[in-house]
Amino acid sequence: MIGDGSSLQYLLHEDTLADVARRAIVGEFDEAREPLTVAEPDGIAFRALLRYVADLQGRRLILVPVPWRVLYAGLRFAESLGLKT
Repeated sequence: MIGDGSSLQYLLHEDTLADVARRAIVGEFDEAREPLTVAEPDGIAFRALLRYVADLQGRRLILVPVPWRVLYAGLRFAESLGLKT
């Protein structure tokens, strides 16, 4: 996992997304004067989300945090060798 998995994810149900898209297409938000927030207001840590999905599938999850700089350096190195990543 890139980083420690503490970054928050703000989830949105697909039915809610479809409803908001439909309402936007018909112009329901044309007069809106403020940003429209449709995602869940409380975030969930990425690590917790992964564990939840693994539990639903009955799988054991082992997460290994990797600093983003290490991955970035590896990608840059591969690029310098002309490898396609």
